[in-house]
Amino acid sequence: MWSLTSPAKPEFLHWVFNDYKEATTLAPTFSTLSSRLEISMRFLSDDNSRALPVSENGELQSILSYRKALYSGEPLSVEFLCLPAGGTSEKKAELFLTLLDENDKVIAKSSSGMLDFSKMTEYRWNDILKPERKKSRVVKVRAELVSEHGKKIQYANLPDIAVVPPLTKADQLWYSLPLHKMASSERSVSLSVNGKARNAVLNEGIRFLSWKINGDKNEEASFAIARSGHSFRRMAAQKMSLQVKETVSLYYIRLLPRKI
Repeated sequence: MWSLTSPAKPEFLHWVFNDYKEATTLAPTFSTLSSRLEISMRFLSDDNSRALPVSENGELQSILSYRKALYSGEPLSVEFLCLPAGGTSEKKAELFLTLLDENDKVIAKSSSGMLDFSKMTEYRWNDILKPERKKSRVVKVRAELVSEHGKKIQYANLPDIAVVPPLTKADQLWYSLPLHKMASSERSVSLSVNGKARNAVLNEGIRFLSWKINGDKNEEASFAIARSGHSFRRMAAQKMSLQVKETVSLYYIRLLPRKI
């Protein structure tokens, strides 16, 4: 849309997408955080010659996107977008992606080659694999950036991809994660369901949910838990007791943003 409209140099451009039902939103959401706004800021900067957003800590800025859920046999693809920003000493970096199964066994790896962060450079890893639920109910995602000068940034707190039964009404939308706003690998969330940390909701429903945030400055941390519905999101926002009587399937997600 922007590439078709911008060359015409209109007097103004009214760009509004805030339909939460259709996920055509610019405002921060559970799945996209601030990524849509940050992409829009780069387009606006290019269009009206304003200065680029400044990186507060000098860190490279980027967005990683992938499906929230897949049926068994569906091909998995991952997209990565560089976000140019002021205040960064690094201008190029290489992306390394690792996918793991529910037992933390590596099932796929990829590297992008050196990417130019002075512009909105994209990298696509298409048709990586076709997950099978009988082998693993999730695909875990790990990312690392290595700058041209050797600086490494690891992103471990990324949402898992749920591998769901074919009759499930799964969320077919995407996560779009601003990596520069995700917690570092030194911080994590330990999630316990029904008193167990692994494989806790196999045909028994969710009776009790608890968690522990590991790392420094825990009082400043925030995270989100998702399942095949919206009740968890509402209860977490209201700080209600998460006592659930219905039978649900839990998406194991470790999403720990530093801030929105």
